[in-house]
Amino acid sequence: MRRPAAVVAQIPPVPLGVPAFTMLAFAVLACGLASPLPAQVRIGDVYHFDRPASLGGPSATVLADENAATGAGGLTWSCADEGLRVTLSTTFLGRELRARVRYAFDDGPESETGPWRLAASGMAAAAPPDLAAEFTRRALAARHLRLEVSDFQFRLVRYTFGLSGLAEALALLPCGPRAGMGPS
Repeated sequence: MRRPAAVVAQIPPVPLGVPAFTMLAFAVLACGLASPLPAQVRIGDVYHFDRPASLGGPSATVLADENAATGAGGLTWSCADEGLRVTLSTTFLGRELRARVRYAFDDGPESETGPWRLAASGMAAAAPPDLAAEFTRRALAARHLRLEVSDFQFRLVRYTFGLSGLAEALALLPCGPRAGMGPS
């Protein structure tokens, strides 16, 4: 069987003169200024991410001390329609709708175990909106957070988070409390 011949088009090279090169350089520079890359700034224990809304918007994330069994977890504050959203990123927790979470600030008592909404991936859990404000207020007044979450096999996954710099990082969020206001 005979194969059809491939059609190859040859495009003659176009020399870039000084005016064309200048226009190309200006276009590249203008595009770069119009769409800055996401920035990451460390403030104490917190990483502030300045991203455009199309990439999730700005957020403040605290990474947990390394957990030998599950790796590091993360606790992220970001803006949502209902105000601040608090999300725990963790190991696979399962396919349920809720994850069971409890926590304690500094050397204080542990909270009651409560349900946090589990993401479809099973690897993130968001605090209920009515809890997020109180949780944030307490986090702003604390130095450390101990958090436990139960996975699909009822094993407890434990994390410890440092919270220095949280007030300054949250003040950079459009929906966050302003720096200098202190915990309310």
